[in-house]
Amino acid sequence: KMLNPKLAVKTVQQTEQAKEDDEKLCSICLDANKNMLLLHVTETEGHLCCCEPCANELIADGAPCPICRQNIKQAIKVF
Repeated sequence: KMLNPKLAVKTVQQTEQAKEDDEKLCSICLDANKNMLLLHVTETEGHLCCCEPCANELIADGAPCPICRQNIKQAIKVF
């Protein structure tokens, strides 16, 4: 049984859209969109990886960056 080509294209597009939507989500709570850049101690790099509440909690706890485990110097809100 062959899959309808139009249906196959639509399914691929839906899968790609779902993946793009997932990539926008906070790496910690997976609920809110990422909007905070965690700047590392070196100040030359950082990761856009979490929402503001999760970033604030990481900093309050003295936790490292959830992506690379480097120390976090500050969190910057990205619009």
